[in-house]
Amino acid sequence: MGMKLNLPINVPASMSSLPTIKFYLHIAQVALTLMTIILVAPVISIEAKYWGGSKAAPNWTLVVGILTLLVPVGMVYFPWAYDRQDKFKVLGKFFLKSRSALVLTVFNSFLWLTAALAMTVHSTEAVNCALDGDLEKSDGSYAASWANQCNCGKATAAFAWFTSFAWLGTVVITGLVMYSEKQQIQQNLKNHEMDAAADRHDDPVDPSYRTYDEEADYQPTHMGNTESMPLNSPPDMHQQQHYYDQSPPPRQQTYSPDYPTYGNTPTMPIPQPTPSPTFGQAPHASPNAYDTNPPQPTYYH
Repeated sequence: MGMKLNLPINVPASMSSLPTIKFYLHIAQVALTLMTIILVAPVISIEAKYWGGSKAAPNWTLVVGILTLLVPVGMVYFPWAYDRQDKFKVLGKFFLKSRSALVLTVFNSFLWLTAALAMTVHSTEAVNCALDGDLEKSDGSYAASWANQCNCGKATAAFAWFTSFAWLGTVVITGLVMYSEKQQIQQNLKNHEMDAAADRHDDPVDPSYRTYDEEADYQPTHMGNTESMPLNSPPDMHQQQHYYDQSPPPRQQTYSPDYPTYGNTPTMPIPQPTPSPTFGQAPHASPNAYDTNPPQPTYYH
């Protein structure tokens, strides 16, 4: 079972080949950087041998190669390990971010463009390829070594340009990925707003909609045709009372012994109080009240 050669980045269906292209570009960057370092090393060593030190262009190219050699490795390995093996979560998330990838690719592209320009100028200068007669007489290997240095300088400039183009290619792909992500975010926001509006029933109001005018649409039907009535004829009071006197009928009063009423209803007679005995006068007692001979009980044998 072979490894799938693509990076775990989100791209639309129309650009599904971008992860694979980006993967191969990173592999090419590593290979081209190694070749550039291998080619610039003889230039530096030969110039240091015969001149006592190398010039700035080869030294700068070597520094750029060393600084950027491991960046493509990290941009390929850490996202893959985080996506497939759940390892290096911090580094994997860092390299998976489009903003981080764009910053790294732009910065490395700038470095390699400066190195390519510097090596191009260095390799086209006549003094860097011309032989020194004194050194040629004193050292028999000088001519071959200096010619080798000149050819390596030109090859270094060419590979520096190739490496720059590889980094620029990753800049373009990263920009496309970031653009597609922003478009997807905008679409998700629009969908979220539409769903929220649908949940709130926040539909736009139809401008042709009119509210119901009760006074304009009200037509009295119980009065009949008022236009056909003569102006001097008074309205029928019975009919007017029938339609306008909506008061309830008078309540019929009924007599209740528990709740006496006043007016035409009969009233209950009020009992008259009996006169109390005068002070000092003994009340009348019944004849049997003070009977000292109560009846004797009768016994039956």
